[in-house]
Amino acid sequence: MRIASVFIFSLMILSSCSHKDEAIELSRDFFASLSDSTYGKTNDFYPDYDSLGIEAKSDIVDIEASDVTEKNDTATVRCYNNYTNSEGTFMQDSVTLFITRNEDKQYYIYDSKGLIVIDKELAWFGKVTGAFGKKQTNDQALAKRIEQVRSMMWGQIH
Repeated sequence: MRIASVFIFSLMILSSCSHKDEAIELSRDFFASLSDSTYGKTNDFYPDYDSLGIEAKSDIVDIEASDVTEKNDTATVRCYNNYTNSEGTFMQDSVTLFITRNEDKQYYIYDSKGLIVIDKELAWFGKVTGAFGKKQTNDQALAKRIEQVRSMMWGQIH
């Protein structure tokens, strides 16, 4: 009985590690796909990527296993995306990826936080109108809010 309990506990630990490893691998592949299409297309990892208007870059991503949390079939991966922007400045963004499984039991990214960058004019207008608060929202909700702010902003100009 004691050996069976130890065996089951060991399987649970190994299973947990492999799920974390899968989430980390998916996250690394996603960031690699931003600059190298041999890893796949960004939509392979994050199906809504193109529809969100994200223009992310990545040279290397830092992910620690301790920054991955799991609950049932979902995982949250906190990481640092390192890249050089168009002006040649080194940047490091804190990004959170929200990962779950599809009907084929394959992991995919269903939301993120920190991938969308808002241009200065839009950010200013959004803050002045109260559309953008201090709290950073997930990218899915932020993309919708940006679309609303753009339509408000262009409505004000015409």
